[in-house]
Amino acid sequence: MKSLLLVAALLGAFDCPNGRCPQGPPLTPRFVAYRWVLHSRDWVYLYRGDLADADLVGAWYYPDSEWHDWLGTHWGAPSKTAPLPVPPRYIPPNEVQAAPQSFGDNYGVDYSKIGQYDEYTINGRRCSKREAFEAVGAVPDDSDYLRVVIVGGDDYRRDVLGTLPQRPGLSVQDYRPDDVMIRDLGYEAGATYILTPDGRALHRHLGVKPAEQFAAAIEAAEARRRDPNWEPQLVPDLTARPKVALPSVHPAAIVAALLGVLYLFVRKR
Repeated sequence: MKSLLLVAALLGAFDCPNGRCPQGPPLTPRFVAYRWVLHSRDWVYLYRGDLADADLVGAWYYPDSEWHDWLGTHWGAPSKTAPLPVPPRYIPPNEVQAAPQSFGDNYGVDYSKIGQYDEYTINGRRCSKREAFEAVGAVPDDSDYLRVVIVGGDDYRRDVLGTLPQRPGLSVQDYRPDDVMIRDLGYEAGATYILTPDGRALHRHLGVKPAEQFAAAIEAAEARRRDPNWEPQLVPDLTARPKVALPSVHPAAIVAALLGVLYLFVRKR
């Protein structure tokens, strides 16, 4: 058997010039193209190869930010990472909302940096809508808290915060007088305010008050906002001591009293 193989090899060599058969070009790696193809508003598919005979690799689902492998007959389990960077979600031109030209009273929001489609991230990591809502659900609900707003320089704000009572149900913000969040809104430098959750003023005082007076003002403000007869246009200093009103006395009564005291004094002598 080995003799027959050797003879066949020798006979084949005589078919090549000088006994050397030409070799074909060296094999080179074939470039395989990957491309994303929009399937629907929520899905984008990843294909491998030329479009004519491309193979489906998998798909990305935007609402949940999840990758699904295509296993030939069905989709694989979802994953949070795709094999290639996912393109931005496509929004039809007729649905793109132009950024407002005037920002108005939006407290410094730059609309040009807000995306034109729904996307959810946690600390910069893309996540699903469900994950985002679960994270937000863990944040305490302070929608009914009293608002304590402290306006002034660094020293003033530090001193007031040092007297602030540790009481639940307070949302505390402190600002410089020129802070964009409160500028031109009527807040006075060196003042502390207690507001309702919707921003109506219940109390204002200047300077730094002792902690016990501050605590009493907060309790008074809490009671005041629940008073049906509360007059929102009045913003008192709830730390101030009430003035004692002296009874009104007619001058003639004072003169008569003095004469009576004088008469008793003279009579005793």
